[in-house]
Formats: sequence, C-alpha cells, structure tokens
Amino acid sequence: MKFKKHIIPQKSLSNIKITRGFGIAGDIHLYNSYPYSTYKNQISSRLYDLSTPLFVLANTCQQNGLPLILNGDITQQNILDYPTLQMLQLFLSRFRDLDILINVGNHDLDGDNNLLSPLIELSDNKRHIVISEPKIKRMLDCNFCFVPFMKENITSRHLRQLSKELNDNETNILIIHNTFAKSIFSNSRKSYSGIDQNAKYLRIFDLIAASHIHRYQDICLKRGFYTSSIIPLNFGEDQIEHGFHIVDLKKRIRYFVIPKAPRFVYINASQVSEKSAKLIKGNIVCIINDKKEIDRETVKKKILQYKPNFITFRKKNTTNSMKQPLIKDSKKVEDIISEYSKVLSKKYKLNKDMVEQHGLEILGKVRKSK
Repeated sequence: MKFKKHIIPQKSLSNIKITRGFGIAGDIHLYNSYPYSTYKNQISSRLYDLSTPLFVLANTCQQNGLPLILNGDITQQNILDYPTLQMLQLFLSRFRDLDILINVGNHDLDGDNNLLSPLIELSDNKRHIVISEPKIKRMLDCNFCFVPFMKENITSRHLRQLSKELNDNETNILIIHNTFAKSIFSNSRKSYSGIDQNAKYLRIFDLIAASHIHRYQDICLKRGFYTSSIIPLNFGEDQIEHGFHIVDLKKRIRYFVIPKAPRFVYINASQVSEKSAKLIKGNIVCIINDKKEIDRETVKKKILQYKPNFITFRKKNTTNSMKQPLIKDSKKVEDIISEYSKVLSKKYKLNKDMVEQHGLEILGKVRKSK
C-alpha cells in the first residue's frame, strides 16, 4: 500500500494531528552570504528565510511528539560561516528535547569529514544524531535505512547489502541523499546517471524519501519522493513548489507543506503597476528592462511602495538565435556548468552528458585543491 500525498499550505499545519510519524526536510542550504540579501546585525535576510521553516517544522514535530529527520545539505558552502553556526546552535538548543537525525549530504562534507558531527558532539545531546555511514535504525516500529551521500557505485553496493538485512513483513523506510536516474532537476533537465529506480533491492522499501535534487517529484513507481529544497533558493527554482514533509505512518499519508517564504519572480519594467502589488510583496523581484531606456531609480522607487523583499535588474534577452534563459547571479556553479555543456555539445557535436560530467569532475578537483 502506497502513501497518499496531500499538498497543504503552512497555515494548515495546526490541523494535522499525528500520533505516529516523522517530519523530514532536505536541501536546506543554510548560508549567510547569498545574493539578494539584506543584513541586520550581520545576519542576512536569506539566512532568516531559510531557517524560519526549519524552526516551524521542528516545532510541529515537538508538538506532535515526532522525530525530525534532516536529509542532507543542511549547509551550503562546505563550510560553517559564523552566522550559520550561531543559527544551528540556537536551533539545537531550542529543540534539545526533540529527536533529530541528520543524514549527511554532499554540501555537509569538507573533504572526507562532515561539518556537523563536531557541532553535535559539542552539544553533548544524545537525542541529536549525525549519520555519516549507512545504517539501519529501528524506531516507530519501522526499520529506517539511512544512506548519506556517497558515490553512486558505493551507494548501490550499500543498498544491496542493507536490503538483505531487512524483513519484508515489516515497514521499511529508506532515507537517502543522492541522485536517482531519470529524476528531473529544477531546470527540467533529466538525470541519465544515478541509482536505478527499478532496482530489485529497492522493492523492499515501503517509502523512500530522497534529497539532493531540489525539485519535488515522485520516484520509484510512486513509492518514493524527493523532498525538494525547503524554500526556493534562486531564480532557477521560481516555477516549482518547495517545502518540508510530515509523514503519518498510521494513516499512511505524507503531507507536503508549503511554507511562507519569499519567492523569485520576474516582472517587465513596462508592466509594473498596482496589479503587480500582490506578486511583488515580500518576494525577490527581478525587473526585466524591456524598454529602450529605463530610469532604475524611478522604477525601484515605484516598486518599493509594494514592499518587495529585494529588487534586482536584468536586461531583456534580445538574441533570438540563443533561446536561453537569463543567466542568474544566484545560480550554483553546477548549474552554470550544465548550461555551458549544452552550448559546447551542440557546437562541437559532443555528448552533452559526457561534457557535463567532465566539467563537474574538474570542479570537484578544484574544490578539493583549495
């Protein structure tokens, strides 16, 4: 029997009453120095935006007596900047009586070491656990199989072994941070590499909760799902839903909760009016210069009356032969590599996936050498 899914807004959280289940979020990417940030006492607005739904989720878990699972990429830059460290310490202190299990993601790694274990060890709280190696944990009358981020071949090997240790007559849940083949990225590109969604060793799992790809989607014949990033992280994620999840094991329902958070929106300079007020308020707005001339200060002053979270400007893409989206400052290096792989593969008649893979390998070597 599969888990039914319900998508609900954050304001409906108070209506959920669960006696046996868990909360889960992935790809939180806490970082203080994102673009499109304002600062108050050295803390950026984006760090507040990212941490707020995390606190909401943890508070919901605490009120319902549910464990909280953070499924990787808690941090963004493979380092803990001081404001992010402070925010995590505040979070762990505030929810010291809550069972929190952290499955390590690729952004939580500094080489072979994860950034979160020392933080948890300093707090000396046995209810907070960092999982950096594949393991099975028995809780909620279920077998939770945790698989942190590792190379694909190593992940598959561990999954085969762990599946042999599970009983098909029990409820088995996989919590994993990795890529499944044929998953769809935020930019609608499909992953041709990754874990086989139809692999036999996955059939023993009643529910699969995955993170790493930021787009919410069903996987593994709808027995699993990608959690999505907790809120939209950049303009490349402006068209899809993001949030966290509450899973009711007793009723076999999973709630996808959409938190209140700034969204990334595009507006043409010629279309800014009172009709745009609802779209602008509280969001991160990119004004497209679709006029011959534009007085940015005048346009900005006009937009500010509608209370945006942040304003940025871009020129209109007028090159008809290059039907590509605007380059966005907030994109990750991996996204830029993906875009230029398309251009290079088309120009030189190469396999796009191979070009992209080589680019990512070079990026990995550069990061390790720093």
